[in-house]
Amino acid sequence: MTEPTKRERVLDVIRGAKGPCSVQHIKEQMRDQFGYASVEDVSNCLSALTINDRSRHHNGAPQDLLIKARVRGTTQVRYWLYDRATDGPKPHTASEDLDWTYNRVVSE
Repeated sequence: MTEPTKRERVLDVIRGAKGPCSVQHIKEQMRDQFGYASVEDVSNCLSALTINDRSRHHNGAPQDLLIKARVRGTTQVRYWLYDRATDGPKPHTASEDLDWTYNRVVSE
């Protein structure tokens, strides 16, 4: 059986969370849950999986699994699961005030 990729593990962390995740939380969980010694490239995984990331290198690909939001009034960001049906985030229970329109991709 093939070992899951780091991208798949990043998704595992986010799917297992109760709400949107910070990069720091994802890195900590990658270390704690999966024993990764090096997690500095987690941001690259997030960029490739996120529908509204400025650094994404794909358009409309099946890898559009996450959406990025800014915590209002701060420079902090959170990542959460993307819902193609609503073109927004999947429901969650977090109470943070998140701006889901942050850095949105405009489709033609």
